[in-house]
Amino acid sequence: MYKVIIWGMGKWYNQYFNLIKYQESKEKIIICGIVSNDNGLKKIDSYPFIEKKNLKYLEFDYCIVAMNNYEEAVKESIFLGINRECMIPIRVFSIPYFDFEEYIEIKNSKISIISRNCWGGICYHYFGLKFNSPFINLFFLDTEFNKLLSDFDNYMSLPLIYEKDVYGEREGKSYPVGRLGDIRIFFNHYASFDEAKRCWERRKDRINYNNLLVVSTTSCKDVAEEFDKLPYDNKIIFVPFNTALESSVSIFDKNDNDFFTFGMKANSTGNGENGVIDLIQLLSKGRIRERIEI
Repeated sequence: MYKVIIWGMGKWYNQYFNLIKYQESKEKIIICGIVSNDNGLKKIDSYPFIEKKNLKYLEFDYCIVAMNNYEEAVKESIFLGINRECMIPIRVFSIPYFDFEEYIEIKNSKISIISRNCWGGICYHYFGLKFNSPFINLFFLDTEFNKLLSDFDNYMSLPLIYEKDVYGEREGKSYPVGRLGDIRIFFNHYASFDEAKRCWERRKDRINYNNLLVVSTTSCKDVAEEFDKLPYDNKIIFVPFNTALESSVSIFDKNDNDFFTFGMKANSTGNGENGVIDLIQLLSKGRIRERIEI
């Protein structure tokens, strides 16, 4: 059982109150108190209020942030001497099949999501996890991503070099393209190559090669079959067609010929907006459990 405090007592606390109480009833957590700015308060829902200045004297394992502006709370908590690794956004309690102990296992596993596109960053944010991967805010061509994965250690040892800037019609702006050898990386969420490279190098050092989750998308059956044969225990590929491939999950849309629409629906599985898979199972055990039967 983990000792936790809750940072905040307004709208977000009320919204997630029953979910927190459920984890408490399952003896997954024990709530030590609620952090408050109001020094005159004593208790809420039988939980004592804690003045921020007294946090350093309190023993607890994790701090659940019940505020809309998570990053602001994190900055303030760090100023007060709380380790950032202890901070957890309260939204994770709404993840289907959420179990606090299992979530902490995921958090402590330092999983590295190697994603072909934005899925990895979306999922990291949804779970409130540190970006233990450089595959954030970018995309690869599906064939080149397979090629990178087939010789991953070698490609990741290569220097990231600038190739050119391109104009993205969907983005309505230009963005940089880099290369690892003959593999192109499209940094479509970065303003400059220098910024992209700084983020890439910093996060590259965090890769946990003992716990990789590889995620891709494609509309090509040959690419999906090639991906399925890659030597990774934990991998998943989203496709817009029926398939019996072990690593594949089918995402269907009325606009079957619009790969952009399919890609957006696939990405939305990373934050629960498209809840076709059990993300807890995927991140904790590498198992693909589909929640929807067709």
